[in-house]
Amino acid sequence: MPSKSTKHARFMAMLAHNPKMAKEAKVPMKVAKDFVKADQKSGMLKKAMGKKSMRYAKGKPKGGLLA
Repeated sequence: MPSKSTKHARFMAMLAHNPKMAKEAKVPMKVAKDFVKADQKSGMLKKAMGKKSMRYAKGKPKGGLLA
């Protein structure tokens, strides 16, 4: 089942990669990983990450303190 919004997709991606936060949110990591897998298929995760993921795609950050 894909996420309902981009915020939901980012939240599930965080939980899928952080066991401590998944436990705190009381969401099994398997469920979070299933959401991420569905979001990748539907394109929701790419949309949710948007410019943030493209910012580091070429290896150099654009903007911020490191620019």
